[in-house]
Amino acid sequence: FFLITGYLFISKIRKDEVSWKQIYISRIKRIIPLYLFVFLFILAITLLNVQITASNYIEFLKWVSDWILFKGGSFQNFESGLVIAGVHWTLIYEWKFYFALPLIF
Repeated sequence: FFLITGYLFISKIRKDEVSWKQIYISRIKRIIPLYLFVFLFILAITLLNVQITASNYIEFLKWVSDWILFKGGSFQNFESGLVIAGVHWTLIYEWKFYFALPLIF
């Protein structure tokens, strides 16, 4: 995935003048809606299956903030709310890549 993304960006950069603002807007429009949908879906399933108590409330908030910030947090350790979201971990690296591009080019 990263190789394909890099190749497509370099091809675009070599052909045209690049509008970084437009690139970021298009990335946000492509990634955020589905990410939010999946996040809210998983959050709903978690809330239905895991009882949030005073003792695990802080852990739950950390889990939510990690997911909102693309850090991904581990489902496996949150009161056995097992969910596999295999490729979400790449998003933080994808965004770092996007923010590094203007520095490179």
